[in-house]
Amino acid sequence: MKSKQLSVENLCEVLEATAEVQRQWEELGIALGLDRTKLAEISQTHPSILQRHYHSMRFWITDIGASWRSLVCALRCELLNEEILAKKIETDHERKSSRVHVKVLVTQNDKPLTAANLEDLKTVSIVEWKAVGLLLGIHDGILESIQQSHSSSEECQHAMLECWINTGQAYWSTLVEALISPLLGEEEIADEITKQYLKVETDEQFDPSKPEEPQQG
Repeated sequence: MKSKQLSVENLCEVLEATAEVQRQWEELGIALGLDRTKLAEISQTHPSILQRHYHSMRFWITDIGASWRSLVCALRCELLNEEILAKKIETDHERKSSRVHVKVLVTQNDKPLTAANLEDLKTVSIVEWKAVGLLLGIHDGILESIQQSHSSSEECQHAMLECWINTGQAYWSTLVEALISPLLGEEEIADEITKQYLKVETDEQFDPSKPEEPQQG
């Protein structure tokens, strides 16, 4: 397995890969080399398991130096003994590294979202709005501030999405990826967004072994 260094851009992917052991976030952090003092600080600062898992993985990537190989080794250590998950991650990333033919279906319609799209986003009902915010890269402190400033989950969701759009890095496809993350599993909402705004049928399959039909003209 190739040991490519991970960056913060891989954080969402790492969170998805380790979703089933997020309740063991502290043991995973120890296995990955995080200092117990840092883990205690994360535990005291962030009340939920999701937030603790997020911040421990982010610290691992940004401050320690992370790779898929080191994650696999950590999962296999005696402290966790997650051989099945380790093998799955190992297999998944070997498959990704050997993939040579990728077809992007959403490029044409996947443009940066603007304030005008906030009306569209009002139709999207997200129960775990804070979890979505974390996966979209919004700092936990900002999400806490949003929660304190608004009384309803609908208002919180709207403020979170507005904050995300203001970063200039908001895309429908990024929101879809967050929703279908194992941390959330909101496939139905993701499917509706994909069909309505990305204009892609979600049951469309792409077979890389099948040659593409030549374009006319």
